[in-house]
Amino acid sequence: MGELILARVGDAQALLAEAIRTTDSTPESMLDRFIEIRPGVERELLAKTNHLLTGRRGVGKSTLLFRARVSLRKVGTPVVSIDMESFKNRAYPDVLIEIVLRVLSETTALVRPSKWIARMALFRTLKPLFAELNQILGDPLVVQNQVTRERSKTSEGGLGGTFAIPADVLKLSATFKSRRINHTGAAQRAEYELSKDERIRALIPQLNSAFRRLISESGKEHGLIFLDDFYYVGQADQAMVLDFIHRAVKGSGYYLKVGGLGTRLQPFKDGDPPIGMQVGHDISRLALDVTLTDFNTAKRFLEDVVEGILAPLGVTVGHLLTDDARDRMVLASGGAVARDYITLLKGALEKTIERLSQDGPLSADAAVRVRTADVQKTMSLLTTLREEDSFKVDALSDADALRERWRHIARFTKNADTVFILVPQAVLDDRRIGREISQLEQLRLLHRIKETTANSVKWKGQPMVAYMTDLGAAAQQRLRVDIPPFWRSNAESEKLRRASWVYSPDLG
Repeated sequence: MGELILARVGDAQALLAEAIRTTDSTPESMLDRFIEIRPGVERELLAKTNHLLTGRRGVGKSTLLFRARVSLRKVGTPVVSIDMESFKNRAYPDVLIEIVLRVLSETTALVRPSKWIARMALFRTLKPLFAELNQILGDPLVVQNQVTRERSKTSEGGLGGTFAIPADVLKLSATFKSRRINHTGAAQRAEYELSKDERIRALIPQLNSAFRRLISESGKEHGLIFLDDFYYVGQADQAMVLDFIHRAVKGSGYYLKVGGLGTRLQPFKDGDPPIGMQVGHDISRLALDVTLTDFNTAKRFLEDVVEGILAPLGVTVGHLLTDDARDRMVLASGGAVARDYITLLKGALEKTIERLSQDGPLSADAAVRVRTADVQKTMSLLTTLREEDSFKVDALSDADALRERWRHIARFTKNADTVFILVPQAVLDDRRIGREISQLEQLRLLHRIKETTANSVKWKGQPMVAYMTDLGAAAQQRLRVDIPPFWRSNAESEKLRRASWVYSPDLG
């Protein structure tokens, strides 16, 4: 047992297709096959602290969040998970108000006091807050208010009346105009303008009280709020949105778990005062990426994931793929990117059946084994999917610059007849180019291997980082060139130091 026979290929394809993406409709039973990318990462995520959950698309952030949500809800812990893609292209401050409304609505829906009186009391407490948030959302960016006060004839110059401008409004007010209409005994009017941002920030104390009340009514000590794919909030607005939500839930018992591509998250802006959530102070980073720098760990993880998926068929990776194909699968996935690995294996199985069919009809019990050539023929499809994710979805406003940088690197590797580049640390330190290369890493088009130096007097002593470019983007003739198994020994790793692979674009 352990082999995949032709009669069960359709079953294997179906299992792989179901496992490619985790959504709210994913059966909870599939969580039994969950594999931790690192021991203890799930327990760390569930800790009562704020987390910035980073990793490339496809490494399993959504699966981890889904598993955490299911397991916690089984014991009654209130867990809210918000897919931030629904707020894509929304302008600030409306995006903040909409997120707050969604979070408040979903946290409220999870609380069901046992007594009818308690439910009514909770409803009466929260109804005005929902109404005010919706009112602010529907209003124009700036509203103008007017307050009238009657001047008392008997007082010694004091003002008395039925309306007063709250102290916090006066403090927040962007503009304040006051003028007297008449002298003693006449009315005094004050006109002032308030922006949406000012009005919603004045609600922070009420929101904080609401979240404290919700935790109290839940009967639990804490709850979690997952904000997945947070990079769909504009980078210029991310710190302000997190600053507000953090202040709204601080001390309430709710903790934030913010997920997304690391290079596209900007949770903090320094200033006077600082804005947002500072990593290491307000929020802890929880990184999920295992890249080609730790090839063997990535390989074990990916193969464990696939064997879990194919467990109903009793299929093992060792029987399904040749040894060389197993290594090539990990290289093509750029490390422990489970979604890419599963997608690639599904496509490679199709190529395998095509290859076997060329020799004539196959028996239903014929063993199916994937070779390196089958993997290579599927790589271009994987690259197409990556580029669609990268430049059409993930890159957002940086898409044009990243596409041009990627083309520049592709031209360089083609001319150098390689799939590797060595990038001097001086280039990575350049604010523009270094950021572009880091983002191409996050978009799975470049894969970091190791820190090294070039074997050339010209570059002597200059630190560099070795990368492998996306194999699917390489020309087929270059894929026939042997790739040094750099993960096996230092001697093989040393083969990546060729001076002709140094990528040093003009910094000007």
